[in-house]
Amino acid sequence: MFFNNTLADIIVIVENDWYARIDQQTLYKYQFEDEGFEVFDKTAGYYISYQTVKPVGIEKVDRLVERLLSKGIELRFTPNLCPLRESIVSSDFKEFGIHRFNNAKRL
Repeated sequence: MFFNNTLADIIVIVENDWYARIDQQTLYKYQFEDEGFEVFDKTAGYYISYQTVKPVGIEKVDRLVERLLSKGIELRFTPNLCPLRESIVSSDFKEFGIHRFNNAKRL
């Protein structure tokens, strides 16, 4: 229903106003040894440590839109996420994540 007619396994939907920020942003990926971390959220892939841990590597990550598309991720833009969120939350659809929704525009 929400995500028909695509071959992508992952779909990311973002409000239009975030396009320029995503396109121009540079992130830094910190790499750590596994030791000292525990699973915080298995589904999301989050791990935490209760102690200070030094990174073993830092990787610059830019060209974010290009990187997402090159991984086969379908990237969609919409004027407002609220209608989609309400439809998904009230459906029986279970495999989704709504991250940083507090930054979405309110209707």
